[in-house]
Amino acid sequence: MQTYDMLFLFAFLPVYMGVFAVIPAKRRAWAIMLGNLVTAVTGGLMTAAVYAVCTGVSYFSGIAIYNMRNDDSKAGARRIAAVLNYIFAAAVMLICSPRGIALSVFAPFRAALFAVLPLHMISYITDVYRGDCEAQTNIAQLAAYLGFFPSAGYGPVYRYKTVRTSFAEPKTDVGRLSDGIRYYIMGLAAYVVIAVRLDELHHELLATPADQLRGFTAFMGVLVYYAGFGTSVIASVFMGQGLAVMQGIRTGHTFRRRFMQPSIKRRLREFNLPFCRWLRDYITIPLRRAGVNTAPALAAAILLGALWYGLNVGWLAAGAVLAAAVSVQTAAEKRQKHGEPYSLIASAVAKLVTLAAVSCAALWELVRGKAGFALLRIGGANDDFFYTFFGEAVLPTILGLVITGSLLHSLIKRMNLSWFKLVLPLTELVFLAIATAYMVR
Repeated sequence: MQTYDMLFLFAFLPVYMGVFAVIPAKRRAWAIMLGNLVTAVTGGLMTAAVYAVCTGVSYFSGIAIYNMRNDDSKAGARRIAAVLNYIFAAAVMLICSPRGIALSVFAPFRAALFAVLPLHMISYITDVYRGDCEAQTNIAQLAAYLGFFPSAGYGPVYRYKTVRTSFAEPKTDVGRLSDGIRYYIMGLAAYVVIAVRLDELHHELLATPADQLRGFTAFMGVLVYYAGFGTSVIASVFMGQGLAVMQGIRTGHTFRRRFMQPSIKRRLREFNLPFCRWLRDYITIPLRRAGVNTAPALAAAILLGALWYGLNVGWLAAGAVLAAAVSVQTAAEKRQKHGEPYSLIASAVAKLVTLAAVSCAALWELVRGKAGFALLRIGGANDDFFYTFFGEAVLPTILGLVITGSLLHSLIKRMNLSWFKLVLPLTELVFLAIATAYMVR
């Protein structure tokens, strides 16, 4: 069961929110924990077992680390306990996440839940170790946070210290419920209408024999992959944010975009704000405190972030491209100040750099097992496969690029939305009907 399928939308969510609304706020963490468990069980009993083990390990480790905080003689043991938890979380990520190690022996453990759960484990242990918060003695509240079902997939990734009070006593009302429904439906429509279609086109291209592929088709395939990936991430974060808001979890801003964004670093941050905040707090800042210079620390965070999206050579190359581009731009900006012309050029360059980075991941999937880069040869004028694929892909790709880019967000910010709010309920119903039709299909 995923947050974008029929079972979740029309069976689980109405029952869950009904139960959530009638029970006392202090008991709602138990409802979230049960929601997490139901989501895990639908992925298989092995998934539920791993979730339970992860919760137990984090629960007892957090208490032990917190209790040793004032005993200098146990500083080494405290540090070792934290490191062992990080190793365990990394193992869960590599073995259980769909974006981890691709071995059939790990298939029974794989679930979207485990893409974010290890990051939540690291956040909790780190916040307790640093003294940013106390150890959680209420296992339901910790379990609710660790496996928070709206975060399945691409997130949002939440830092424990910023949401722990919300999980202690989630409070919701009509306004939050309305906003949450709106976010969720927008993300749902984007995912099932556009992202799913782009994913189908991508897999159609992967299944096509290499001798039918040409350079033009490969380039169109890169755009399909780029638009599909961006739409999937944004839609997933939108759905997760909406479901969290519906339950009264205070998560902060998830999207804040500028169309003219000359900074590559800020453009990356704006693409997935919650994840980039996590990388800053638990990768960049610790490395800086350990004496690592800013540029290498930021490069490490970018590389690890790219590998979280996909553990393969393509995403490693994507991370390297982004890290190099950020370093070059940072060095150039330190030497001299730039005016408006630079801002226009740099904004275009930032967009091209992110496209080039994701293209590395797309090309890796295309060339792997397809006679290598021979498929990038230019085709003739009668390349029927290209025209057929182009005709099927052009509209969803354009829509995906609009969603992935910042143009739509910038236009909405500049509009007078007072009239738009009047038709929002109708718009939501239309989006829901379209999304339902595509899910039935």
